[in-house]
Amino acid sequence: MSTPSIGIGITTKERWDDLAVTLEAVRQNGLDSLETIVIDDGSRIPMPLAFKQRFPWVRFEHCDRSIGYIAQRNRLAHILTSQLYLSLDDDSYPAAGVPLDDGARWLAARDDAIALAFAIRTPSEAVSPCSPGIRAPYAVRHYIGCAHMLKRDLFLGVGGYTESLIHYCEETDLALKAWKRGFKVYKYPSVVIIHGKSTAGRNVARANRLLTRNLIWVSSWRSPVAFFAIELLFRVFRMLRCKAHGRQCSGDTSKHWPGCQASHSSGIL
Repeated sequence: MSTPSIGIGITTKERWDDLAVTLEAVRQNGLDSLETIVIDDGSRIPMPLAFKQRFPWVRFEHCDRSIGYIAQRNRLAHILTSQLYLSLDDDSYPAAGVPLDDGARWLAARDDAIALAFAIRTPSEAVSPCSPGIRAPYAVRHYIGCAHMLKRDLFLGVGGYTESLIHYCEETDLALKAWKRGFKVYKYPSVVIIHGKSTAGRNVARANRLLTRNLIWVSSWRSPVAFFAIELLFRVFRMLRCKAHGRQCSGDTSKHWPGCQASHSSGIL
């Protein structure tokens, strides 16, 4: 099977140094032949003048007003012309030598797949693709959105990401929307993504408010009433604990979905 066309879409805001690292890694991995679009979501600090010369294959778009990375991810899906859409955060990039083309062919061949999630590592972690015995792709209920690959037309066909969420939980919402339409998100452990987890521009208090609100919203939209009531109490309690300790809450709901059976560490639909 030939490799389907892949386009890279990146949203950024006020993180030009992180973006430079990501684009340099894209080049070093030989991915600079791919259609690549970067959308600046209303940065007040202008893009460095050297970027267009340093990364000539990249199409840079600027928005005067910030509308949030979720809306910009949807916009990228409309602008790209490729079959598959590799969505990257500005601080995330494929590790050297990962079989990205293999993952693309696998995704394109699966009629029930809407997206591929990948193994996520920090720069300080050893880059091993997966735990022993977990090498084949498997369906998951939740994924980390810092890097993932979407079937672009199918993604748009189910409505894309829900833009009213603004930040956080769009991955869980998409996975649930897709699941109810007979499609799944699969994890492809052989592809490793390095996530820098940049702290630039992060507001912990705002992040906790949006995360808690969005988890409640997604549960109310996609879950049975009884589960939603339990989730509401759980999330409010957890937000108060996070606020008391001054830390950002996690958005992983993979262990709490109803009607799902566990498989590996992330679960299977």
